[in-house]
Amino acid sequence: MFIFLTPKQLKPIVDSYLKKQSECSLTDGFNKLREIRDNYLRTGDTDDLRYLLALCLRCRHGWRMPWESTKQAVKALLDSKILEKKFGNFESLYYEIKILFRNIPFACGDLTLYDTAVNIGQLLNPIVEPKDYVYLAAGAREGAGYIFDNDDVCRKMPTSVFAGLFPGVPNVDLENMLCIYKNLFKKLAEGNTLTPQEIEDAYNPHCFNPSSKKVYIEHLNN
Repeated sequence: MFIFLTPKQLKPIVDSYLKKQSECSLTDGFNKLREIRDNYLRTGDTDDLRYLLALCLRCRHGWRMPWESTKQAVKALLDSKILEKKFGNFESLYYEIKILFRNIPFACGDLTLYDTAVNIGQLLNPIVEPKDYVYLAAGAREGAGYIFDNDDVCRKMPTSVFAGLFPGVPNVDLENMLCIYKNLFKKLAEGNTLTPQEIEDAYNPHCFNPSSKKVYIEHLNN
């Protein structure tokens, strides 16, 4: 596999990203979902569960999903009782959701499948998250294309391929970094250098910004 960028070139980006995690990390968003899950476990209210599952679909990239597709996907997840199941690895969870969403417009897209699987995996006991592979779609796949030869980039790549380039970055953050910094990777691949300010400005806090339960339930009931 041909690699265009070196660990030395990527180190300032990696260092900046890891430092920023103290401000707002993916874990902060997962903790919000867990709070809503714990509230459902206390109340047993089906609407609390519907709200939680809708958030798993929409709280990041899926916010543009049509509500009709959201309703179909939430029903599929409800009917499957997915939060009660056990999965040996992320791949089996991802495949289960792919089968559930196979005929649901928008929900069956690569990025929505990945986001939903990652979010649901954080609600399971034990937690199920990407480990052996990095899943690439949309911006993340574009970002990877500036680091590796595009011909070598595919939908799912071994985590080991990225380990030496992004030391200390958890698997679940790799997809996020590849998307956030894709324009910086492009600039480096073109032979340019980056200023500290460029790296600072490129960061996206990727926090979850869910709407209220009232808003979600109104859409799900219409």
